[in-house]
Amino acid sequence: MSLSVSRRGRIAAALSAATLLGGMLVGLVATPAYAADLGTVNLSQSRGTVTANPMFETAITSKPCPKPYGEEAALRIGPGVPTGPFTNLTPSLGGGGYDEAPVTANPNRSMQTALGEKPADGTYWVVVECFSLLAGRNPDRFVTPIKVTGENWEVVSSNTQTTTTLAVSPADSAVQGSAVTLTATIDPPAATGSIQFRDGETALGAPVTVSGGTATLTTRDLSVGLRALSAVFNPTGNFDASISSAASYRITAPGAQDVTIELEATPASPQPQKTPVTLTARVTPATTGHVQFRRGTDPIASIEVSADGTATTTVNTASAPLLVGAHTFTAEFIPTNPDEFNGAQSAPVQYEITGDGVAQTTTKLEVSPAGPKPQGTAVTLTATVQPAAAAGKVQFNDGSTALGEAVTVQNGTATTTVTTLPVGVHSLTAVFTPSDATQFSNSTSQTVQYEITAPATDSDLTVTDEDGKKLGANPTLYPGQTVQIEARGFTGDEPVVLQLDGTTVQTVPAENGVVGLTFTLGEDSRVGAHQLVFSGTAHTVTFDFTVAAKDDDPADGDDNNSDGDGGNGGTGGGSLPKTGVDVVTMLGAGLMLVGGGAGVLVMTRRRPRFAPVIWPDEQR
Repeated sequence: MSLSVSRRGRIAAALSAATLLGGMLVGLVATPAYAADLGTVNLSQSRGTVTANPMFETAITSKPCPKPYGEEAALRIGPGVPTGPFTNLTPSLGGGGYDEAPVTANPNRSMQTALGEKPADGTYWVVVECFSLLAGRNPDRFVTPIKVTGENWEVVSSNTQTTTTLAVSPADSAVQGSAVTLTATIDPPAATGSIQFRDGETALGAPVTVSGGTATLTTRDLSVGLRALSAVFNPTGNFDASISSAASYRITAPGAQDVTIELEATPASPQPQKTPVTLTARVTPATTGHVQFRRGTDPIASIEVSADGTATTTVNTASAPLLVGAHTFTAEFIPTNPDEFNGAQSAPVQYEITGDGVAQTTTKLEVSPAGPKPQGTAVTLTATVQPAAAAGKVQFNDGSTALGEAVTVQNGTATTTVTTLPVGVHSLTAVFTPSDATQFSNSTSQTVQYEITAPATDSDLTVTDEDGKKLGANPTLYPGQTVQIEARGFTGDEPVVLQLDGTTVQTVPAENGVVGLTFTLGEDSRVGAHQLVFSGTAHTVTFDFTVAAKDDDPADGDDNNSDGDGGNGGTGGGSLPKTGVDVVTMLGAGLMLVGGGAGVLVMTRRRPRFAPVIWPDEQR
């Protein structure tokens, strides 16, 4: 990745020659003995891979360098001992001012590249060192330890880890001079400290104390253009620092006309190194200005917009090949006259560069149980990566929102289960990132549309356990457990079709609009989410439930989710009506099978008390 290093404004012109000299003094002044840490280095992520380039997006020290050691700084990495040796993650940072504000640096290489070889397992330090032009390096450092295991690294800390997210209101853009509210949310909410809001490297106001897990700042001082807003959490107490992702936010001039910009990369991804890739930006309506092309946060080229509204540049040439791996390209339109036209930012374009011998991967996503499903259902996403030997992680996404952290691929698959999908249609994907981009390519699954519906009304369903307690929505059941189900709302004695996990198992008549049954899970019931559906001519009742391993059954014997209405609701009551069927065998559903310790589904006559199932071999 090309260089992207934060630079401070130059100090007085009289120091320009001294600044040049200071660059040499960094290597000439004798190294003092290490004494203690100056503070910590707050990283933009808490874990990653040793080959990821850059190693992380941003590093910010917990406070400024001590005076007078603010004329140069260096972001480095090395073995977790005071003597190092440490090597650069960026070139040395010049320009001065590092004793006036925390040091910010953006790495331009991977950990493995910085060290010159694949790191062995163990502890390493990410450090920031501070320099004086005359006194040399400060004897102390800002230090954050990390631990390397195989292809992965993660921050080492005895403190509680935190995450910081940033929301900006109004969304996406605002007119210059209008109020823009930045809200940082810290997890866990008990974390104490303050938030420094930033526009790029510029602090927005003073730090704001965190209260109840949030901190808020309202500003009217953002300049016209595309802003990069972020929130830095500086903790007090036993908590780790954290940095939010940068939020791109556009400030427009009052009365200016909006434009749009689209970005296209040709030929289509993926392509090998040294195959030229053309980036074409189209500005609508066509107007004067230029387009800033970027790869990640690194500028590529600034190209004037032609009369037809396009601007073009080429990357991955034979003389300047891109690194093997995934790249993100964007294009920003900067108008010649911002009073007449607003700037615009393109959607990101993902592109992959492969190297010699890189194996192409594919990722397939499966979601179960089949939708639609009511809110609160345990939805399992399974990604299958081919070839199965590809090592790496899968990030499951709902649109642009990550569903938890990335999951390590094992034997070609990665799985996650979520229960928090809101009502609506969701676009689910799985993105595979290899541990070694020189061996395997990235890949993204097809999009799976999945609908979450609102829970059914309370009048449809009642589910009770052996003790007569009503079970809540989507209860957890255990092998050998028996529940009674009453489904209502059908017409008279109409036939009702029963389906278990999409397989029709029986058609039974309702009695006065009600179907009642006793449901016993076999000892070998499949662990996971299941669904029993009652379908009449114009009415459907759904019972979603989850089977857990018997070892997870609460020791006190109480059923999970008791003291609430059954399944998707139900206040019902009363005993079960006769249906005319004694035993229904659940064949082919992978859950119920008569005999061998498996379960049965029994339709019973109305009776005042629960009667246990009688197995065929127990009948007398």
